Amino acid sequence: MENQILKLLARKTYVPANVPELLELLKLPANQQQQLQQVLKDLSQSGQVARIKGNRYFLAQEADLIPGRIQITRQGSGFLTPDDETISEIAIASSETGTAMHEDRVLVRRNVRPAAVAAGDDKPHTGTVIRVLERRRKQIVGTLKKSARFLYVVPDDPRMPQDIYVPEPRDVGRVANPGDKVVVELGEWESRHTNPEGEIIEVLGPPTAEGVDMLGVLRQYDLPLKFPRSVLNEVRAIGKSVTEKDCERRVDCRAHSVITIDPDDAKDFDDAIYLEPASGKRWKLWVHIADVSHYVKPGSELDKEARQRGNSTYLVDRVIPMLPEALSNELCSLKPNVDRLTKCVEFMIGEEGKVLSAKCYSAVIHSQRRYAYAQAFEVIENNAPANAIETMLLQANELAQRIRAQRFKAGSLELDFPETKIRLDDHGRVDRIERVENDVSHQLIEEFMLLANEAVAGQLMKQKRPSVYRIHEAPDEGRLNDYRLLVLSHHIPCGNLTKPEEVQKLLKRLSVLPIGQALKIGFLKSLMRARYSVTPLGHYGLAKQKYAHFTSPIRRYADLIVHRSLFDQKPGSLQDLKRTADHISATERNSADAERDSKDVKLQAYLTAQLESENPHRYPALITDLRNFGFFVDVVDLGMSGLVPLSILRDDFYELDTVRNEIRGRRTRRILRLGDTVQVEVAKVDSFKKRVDFRLVDQPGDGKSKRGKQGLAAKFRRRPSKLGAAPGKGQSRAKGSGKGQSPSPSQGEPVRPAILHAKPSGKSRGKRARRRTGRNGRPDRER
Repeated sequence: MENQILKLLARKTYVPANVPELLELLKLPANQQQQLQQVLKDLSQSGQVARIKGNRYFLAQEADLIPGRIQITRQGSGFLTPDDETISEIAIASSETGTAMHEDRVLVRRNVRPAAVAAGDDKPHTGTVIRVLERRRKQIVGTLKKSARFLYVVPDDPRMPQDIYVPEPRDVGRVANPGDKVVVELGEWESRHTNPEGEIIEVLGPPTAEGVDMLGVLRQYDLPLKFPRSVLNEVRAIGKSVTEKDCERRVDCRAHSVITIDPDDAKDFDDAIYLEPASGKRWKLWVHIADVSHYVKPGSELDKEARQRGNSTYLVDRVIPMLPEALSNELCSLKPNVDRLTKCVEFMIGEEGKVLSAKCYSAVIHSQRRYAYAQAFEVIENNAPANAIETMLLQANELAQRIRAQRFKAGSLELDFPETKIRLDDHGRVDRIERVENDVSHQLIEEFMLLANEAVAGQLMKQKRPSVYRIHEAPDEGRLNDYRLLVLSHHIPCGNLTKPEEVQKLLKRLSVLPIGQALKIGFLKSLMRARYSVTPLGHYGLAKQKYAHFTSPIRRYADLIVHRSLFDQKPGSLQDLKRTADHISATERNSADAERDSKDVKLQAYLTAQLESENPHRYPALITDLRNFGFFVDVVDLGMSGLVPLSILRDDFYELDTVRNEIRGRRTRRILRLGDTVQVEVAKVDSFKKRVDFRLVDQPGDGKSKRGKQGLAAKFRRRPSKLGAAPGKGQSRAKGSGKGQSPSPSQGEPVRPAILHAKPSGKSRGKRARRRTGRNGRPDRER
């Protein structure tokens, strides 16, 4: 009936009709009217059909009503990712978002200007939210406040600026005091001109109490701590070991010296490798991936729960797994010295690292050795193998570097940056922060996994099997041109960035310039964000036309779908796969936000303790953006960004020179430029706005701050904060005394300060590429 309705409404002769008229047009009996109404309701809820006065129905897209998922920035504006992949992104002003919240499914009216269309105007489409189709989350975490007459909750998420009015909490198990962290069930919210209302359903406790910070993150992002009993019962029925029956009709690779390389604290080993020389200076490479599809059957309770979760989430203090630990850490994990089932991609690779052939099959292995990255790196660095496995590891490293060279030669972009890992003490406080470098041990595994992902996508496309692909679309030409102008304003040669070879030339040029690391961040801001789709659109960043996620089925549902598609298990209809692709793209973003917030709350507590001790630490920091109200810095030792407001620079009156792209002290002539390395310490921690401000600790009047490749400029870590485009002409002043100074914007992003500064240049774009957050430091979002 759904298809019949859509075909009818798509006719050129169709005039909007009501239910009785549709019943007649569709030639349906009267007893199917209730079914027709339900289908129309479902189509309206999905945004495909719209209803107008007189309860008449028509196709939403014909009236430029576009369904999709909205992402809201901290400034309040948003952008829509349409359900229809042929429609480009739609920008939505803060005044046009209605009651939509971050990640809601909404219906947006696209603004169409005939004159602009006729003139070939290629500016991004704009629109207005007409209706919220589906709330992404109905529970909000925040801080309880009390005014003279009523209670309200200030949400933790800075993307929701409205406070939520609540009545006195009842039946929540504990007394709610002002200042406590609470969970609110959001009620109906009809107008953006009134505050939403809700009801407190859980009191988490004082924000400083042990464990409350992480509990708030878990509730905010709706991350479940337990699996349903029905799921656990299915897992128990599977058993705890691989049986001989399980090994039937599989290639026996147990005689191979298979190894795994993972972070030191990892337990879910998805992948393993084995390499041996072949004739004619060729190499045979086996990439083994845990065969989760053998245990997780389509439609089972285990499968439903895995799909709902979408992926594992790696918080700073715990893992929220996609699968129960009996599978993720035991039966599916490719642990050493036990038999394990795998899906294998066997490669024949030429001497220079080019793939000559690849085939896929089910296998069984018996891993010989488990390496941590540090252990593998030590073997590679020492270059003195003590046994056959270490010899293989050295050979694998040499081959991986050749494959890596071939990948960059083909146009892949080198955008990896160091990451940080927070280690906590027994009380959940920050003990130390470690740097995680993307060294050759990481690159070895990464290159082999990328190879497997590409080979599998090629097989699926060749056999025309429906599946879910990993896509990364080319950036908008307008944004690339804006970025090019920014680069040229710093007197750096820059060609046409729509050509991948010119992008590579620029990135290579930036890698040896003092300002280069900061400008690389600007390029990242112009990129789209990778996502899942049933259409194989290729991967821009990796320069691969065929790409899917295959190598991490323990912790990504997308990989499980690919396994099923590849090995003749029915992954579902194309429409089901599309819904799943949209869903797991959303869960991936949700997990990335949760992972980031879990780090932020721990770092904010850590820095607050420094402020209270009146002995804050000094950190080297890289200037990444200049504004008339201050400058943003990346503090790599903390793995975070923050603002240095000009209002707290007491030694001089500082002003932004937008022509020279620098901030200059009027009296001391001190100059601060993009890419400079400065010394900072924490000045303010705002837990409500999730913002950290820093102050300079350099001696005033010491001339220019440090420049060059030393310090952070040579090893800058990519941040997901927004970097604006080049400022316009003229100068904007900010008084050093702080009197009349505009307040600080949100950390890492330009906002609309309440008093005095000009509107920041550049456009927010939450869909742009974020740091490829890896599992426990592994840079593996794309492998």
